Amino acid sequence: MYLLRYPLPETEYGTTLKIKIIGLGSPHGDDQAGWEVIRLLQQQTLPENVELLALDRPGLALPNYFDGADKVILIDACDAGWMLGEWQQFSLEQLLDCAGLQGGSSHQLGVADSLQLAAITGVELPAITVICVQIGQCGQMEAMSPELFTSSKRICNNIHYQLNYAAVPSGI
Repeated sequence: MYLLRYPLPETEYGTTLKIKIIGLGSPHGDDQAGWEVIRLLQQQTLPENVELLALDRPGLALPNYFDGADKVILIDACDAGWMLGEWQQFSLEQLLDCAGLQGGSSHQLGVADSLQLAAITGVELPAITVICVQIGQCGQMEAMSPELFTSSKRICNNIHYQLNYAAVPSGI
């Protein structure tokens, strides 16, 4: 009954949280994984409080895209030494504490670097969850690996479930 009456996460004041889901990437091989998750989510029925964005290597401008959001979910390809297609979900604090992922993004200035710099300079950040997926190849203009398509579907399904069916989204 709770899910039917209160399907969207709310603030302590009873207003619906604004959630931005941002897929980071580039057109190069497995680095398209974040974009693929956004493409798959665009085919789903999502709550009205959710905005989807696909960004091409935003670097230091990344926090600018958080404007107006209470919660941000970032999806990014990384090279963390995991199995191809393996993905993990981190809070902002976990990401910044995880030395193995610092600079581990496939972009020149990693997500952790951008967020850490924003925090150091006093930029107020919303609640952030980062989903990192292990990549294999990032050849210029190559197609994404089959393993990353599979992982993108799993990530999409996880986000979709938590947004639509979890009474209080855990982790996101």
